[in-house]
Amino acid sequence: MRTFSVLKNLPVYTEQGEKIGEVCDLMISRNGQINEVVVSKKHLFKKPKTIGVKQIFTCGPDGILVKNIAESPSPDTSKPISYHQNVDGKRLLTAKGEDLGIVKDVYFTEDLGTIVGYEFSDGFFSDITEGKHIARTTLPAAIGKDAIIINVND
Repeated sequence: MRTFSVLKNLPVYTEQGEKIGEVCDLMISRNGQINEVVVSKKHLFKKPKTIGVKQIFTCGPDGILVKNIAESPSPDTSKPISYHQNVDGKRLLTAKGEDLGIVKDVYFTEDLGTIVGYEFSDGFFSDITEGKHIARTTLPAAIGKDAIIINVND
């Protein structure tokens, strides 16, 4: 499993070795699927680029290799999406209505396809005394404006 916090700021290269930029965000569908990786260059007037997860050739500990991005399809803007930065800080609720806390990070499969868990905080003192809390899920989450609702694995 990987987390967004580990993926953030990783360099992204083409198969030919050209650096495209660094990971700055993820595009997540409303049902918890990672659709695209948002890559930014450290230039003042450059807009971030999106790369579909199907274009990712490999994702290693020190960087991401992508297939020819010139052939990369445009993002599908017809589907509702949420950026990771909009997921971070939302309330995390179970389908039974239990408030777990505030989302701090997301865990996803190695192939960057599906979110399989959420790291959350119960509060500062709880984090210090109990450590990280992770809610694992196999079913898609409902990502709303104010909260994320998940089915928790027992």
